[in-house]
Formats: sequence, structure tokens, C-alpha cells
Amino acid sequence: MEVRRLASPDDLAGLQRVNALAWRAAYSGLVPESVLDSLSTDVSDDTAERRFEELRDADGRVFVAERNDAIVGYARVRWTDTERFVNPGEAGLTELYVHPDHWQEGIGTALLDRVLDSLPDDTDALVLEALAGNERAQAFSTRRGFVHAGSRTAEFAGDELETAIYRRDL
Repeated sequence: MEVRRLASPDDLAGLQRVNALAWRAAYSGLVPESVLDSLSTDVSDDTAERRFEELRDADGRVFVAERNDAIVGYARVRWTDTERFVNPGEAGLTELYVHPDHWQEGIGTALLDRVLDSLPDDTDALVLEALAGNERAQAFSTRRGFVHAGSRTAEFAGDELETAIYRRDL
């Protein structure tokens, strides 16, 4: 397996597929089924090009885990202009998803390690948010040194859902 930076619009098709499949598996029972059913595993060429430019121009990094020429996971980290629960001097792990067929294979850990290695030297902490009922994400985070740092209500597809915030001091 190789973990590398997002390289081209072609990578976006793999990210979209991983995202949709991971959401369906991880959030079943937590997010309305209508939302999960609406997630597409496909991305148009125009959308991929636009999204690639947005991600390339943003402060932060997107990393992909690739195995046998297929993207099996990805992570996105931002250190400026992040979510409102991320304080100055902290970075936000805004996305970390692994294809459900590859859970428990070390892909998430490899992506997290790459994210940590990429952070600016003056970063105080890495912060993430997970749905309060997402036990898989919470267990993954705590096993890797994150501690529960609070909760909030966030909007997901028009519904207000409780989230848990986790922080790992660096």
C-alpha cells in the first residue's frame, strides 16, 4: 500500500467511492437512510476537476491510500479556516475514510501517521469530529491518542445530530 498526496482529478473518483461506501457502512442507523441512499459513488469529470482545484488551493493536505492501483482510503487535514471547533494553532482532521472492505487493515492508521507528519511544526493539536454514535470512529481515535474534548450539535443533510469532538495534543 502507498500513502501519497492527492495527485490529479482522476483521484477524485476514488475518493468519492470510498466516501460514499464508508458513509453507508459507518452511519447506517445514525443518519437517515434517505441521505445514505442518495450518496453517489460516481463523480463527473467537470466536478472532479473543480473539486481537485479547490482541494489543491486550500490550506492543508489530502492524502490517499492506494493499493493495487485503487484508492482504498483518504484523509484530509486543514490548519487554517477549519471547523469552528478547531482553535488557532490547531489542525482539523476533517475527513478520514477507508473503504469498508479494507477496515482493520491499518489503512486508517497509515493515513493518520501521514497527516501527523505533514502538520506545520507550530501545530498544538489535531482535532476531529465524529457523530456521537459512531463507535468505530471513536474507538479508532482513542486508540491513537485522541481524548474526548466535548460535543456539539451539527447539521447533517438538514438534521441536527450530536457529535463528539476529539483532540490529540502534539
